[in-house]
Parts: sequence; structure tokens; C-alpha cells
Amino acid sequence: MKAKLVKEAQSVYDWGRRNGGNKELSCWCAICSYELFKRFRRQGLNPTFYNVSEKNGWDGHCFVYCLGYIVDVTAAQFVKGLQPVEVRKTDLGYWFWAKESNRHVNVKKANSTARIRKLLIDWPKCQNPFRVDFKRDWA
Repeated sequence: MKAKLVKEAQSVYDWGRRNGGNKELSCWCAICSYELFKRFRRQGLNPTFYNVSEKNGWDGHCFVYCLGYIVDVTAAQFVKGLQPVEVRKTDLGYWFWAKESNRHVNVKKANSTARIRKLLIDWPKCQNPFRVDFKRDWA
């Protein structure tokens, strides 16, 4: 099953690069994670969309959790050495892959498009999959 997740994640990574993202897809985590979420849902895989932020308010990140794996195509923007497509069972202790809130991070998760839209209501417009205009914002 992991191979299926990797294949779809690679496809989303390629899609993000074709639509204007850089090699690390910096600032594309919400867009790519939502795209992954939709694709996994269409395949009946029951994914969960995560929105994680440091409590100091400086950073935020989105990823998808599916079939017991963290699936992230934008994590390389945070840690040198991570691959463009990361599909892992463990989080390696990185704040941006937290699955539960703790002293340092807030974690929000959603299993539907409507709830994801609410999670991202204050997300920057050019990084929000519900508000981005690829031709204007990423040209």
C-alpha cells in the first residue's frame, strides 16, 4: 500500500512543480496537501488533512496522514536532506509532522473538504487551495 501512496504523492509533487512551485514547493503545503487529500479520498483511502502550527505563531504546515503514513511533498523546505516526496510511518520528532497538540504546537485536522476550508480560513491567500489564483499568484 505504501507504493500507492508514494506514486500519488510523486504525481502531486510533479503537479505542483508544473503549476509554479519551486523544488521544495515552499509555501505550497496547503495546496499540495489538499490535492493529495482529494486524490486519496477518490480512491477510498480515508485520509486526514493536518494543519500544524508552532504556538509562537511563526510557522505553519500542512500534510496528509493516510493508512498509517505521513505523506508530505513539501517537507524538504524545512529540513535539508528530506526528500521531495516523504512517505513515512514515523515523524522523526519534527514539529511540522505532529499529529497531536503539545506544549509547542497546535494541531488541527479534518476529514472533509468543508472542514479543511474552515481550517485554512486565515491561511495566506496565495497559499490557500480555496483562494489561490495560479495564473496570478504563482506566475
